[in-house]
Amino acid sequence: PMQALPAMDGGFAPRDADDGSWASSFASRVADLRSEGVTYEDSASFLRALTKSGILRFTDIRDRPDRFFLAHRLLARHAPEHGPGFWIRFTVQFNLFAGTVVALGGPEHLKQLDAIQDAGQLGCFGLTERLAGVNSGLVVNTTARWDPATETFIIN
Repeated sequence: PMQALPAMDGGFAPRDADDGSWASSFASRVADLRSEGVTYEDSASFLRALTKSGILRFTDIRDRPDRFFLAHRLLARHAPEHGPGFWIRFTVQFNLFAGTVVALGGPEHLKQLDAIQDAGQLGCFGLTERLAGVNSGLVVNTTARWDPATETFIIN
């Protein structure tokens, strides 16, 4: 697989012309992102369109990790201008939601994941590790308990 190489300007240079063309295309799609004055619905709509475009596939975390992480670096480069809102939604969509399915799902799950992407649907991720935290200081108290009688998880 191709890898992005550090560039002299602190950015990342693609390893070959195909990836350079892809990086330019991805960067142009996200260049107009802004957080100021943008509603949650607007941001979600932008993420749906980016997801549906297929420019970055959910499975690229496995199949094209160079491209997957280059997309993150391209977004991070403009994070101060965009604000954290879209960046967080992007990482939940591509890393936590889709990355978990790619890592743990079987062939049927991956087929469903492709359908979700092709439809431009947004996914979610539930953290149930009691007392785990995040940088914001939020501490998770959510639990998921398996109920064998109903064969479902009980979320608290």
